[in-house]
Amino acid sequence: MTSNQVAALTSAQLAALTATQLGNLSTTGVAGLTVTELAALSSAQLTSLNSTEIGALALSQLNALSTTQLSELTTTEISGLTSADVVALTTTQLGAMGATQISAVSATGIAGLTQTELEALTAEQFAALSATQIGALSATVVSALTTTEVGALTTTQFASLSATGIAAMSAAQIANLSANQMMLLSTTEVSGLTSDQVAALTTTQFAALSATQIGALSASGIAGLTATQVAGLTSTQLSGMQSTQLGALTASEVGELTTTEIVGLTATQVGELQRIQLRALGTTQIAAMSTTQLAALQTSQIVNLTTTELGELSASQFGALTSTQVGALSTPQLNNLASTVLASFTAAQFTGLTTTQISGLSTAAVAALTTTEIGALNGVQIAGFTSTQISAMTETQQAALTSAMS
Repeated sequence: MTSNQVAALTSAQLAALTATQLGNLSTTGVAGLTVTELAALSSAQLTSLNSTEIGALALSQLNALSTTQLSELTTTEISGLTSADVVALTTTQLGAMGATQISAVSATGIAGLTQTELEALTAEQFAALSATQIGALSATVVSALTTTEVGALTTTQFASLSATGIAAMSAAQIANLSANQMMLLSTTEVSGLTSDQVAALTTTQFAALSATQIGALSASGIAGLTATQVAGLTSTQLSGMQSTQLGALTASEVGELTTTEIVGLTATQVGELQRIQLRALGTTQIAAMSTTQLAALQTSQIVNLTTTELGELSASQFGALTSTQVGALSTPQLNNLASTVLASFTAAQFTGLTTTQISGLSTAAVAALTTTEIGALNGVQIAGFTSTQISAMTETQQAALTSAMS
């Protein structure tokens, strides 16, 4: 039968059609059913239509179905609904569908859910959505999920959310994620987190992130870190940070790093710290650095350490510095070193001292030099000593100086 022939059927003729006969109609024939005819179909007649026929219904025809008729559709028929069909359903019609029917809607159909329709779903209907259906939700719909719905997502459902969907979540939604859900975020999803979303994370949520996830945070995400979050980073998490990420931390955030976190920094990370970040480190943090970390400091970083910070270095820590690093120290920095540190200079380190550095040493600093250190100086360096400095030397030091000059 053609669509025109079907549309011309009287109510008596339509009622006389068996379920089998109605089920044998072509999609063209089904398309001819009028709104009045559709409303008159019995339960048996309606359920005889297959998913293709249901999918072929025009939006006006679909809207004509009563809540009773919709509730009687089989899961097979429901699977034929297109995204346009789902959009066309009223919230009343959608609410009449059972959880089993909702779970039968195809991913393509679910992709048509509007924000209003999502809000109309009952808790039972929402819980019935499969991982595939959840993954098909648009970013707009995901952003409309209540915090309760977000928190109720199962591990499988949450893992199926798209990166676009995660990025569309509000800070309030993100803040409601469980630690287990945080661990399920892929690196792609983590990289899509905004500064507001990152800032909304609780210490428990942030602690659930792996080093790999931390390393995936974008520049925008890093910018959202709070001082409390930075201070709560474990050494393992911190080790996952890229040098560029570490360099993006504010001075105040770096200043919040614990000594444990400082110790956990790699040599490469230490070597990438900015001048303002180094200045933000306290004496306790500097004193906690390993010899490997100190050896990784560039000369441009060395000169930005305060005299107080350098003064906290032990002899063993200072011994890790190269002659080039030592040669970059300013006179105030050298003069503020503890006498035990000055006395621990190696011959190699002394070769890095310039005549300007030597002439600027205070008499107290000169007094701390060992005869071995003085003996390691070359003629050019020795020429840097002033008469005042030489006069302040002990006889033993002067003898070593004379010997080095010969």
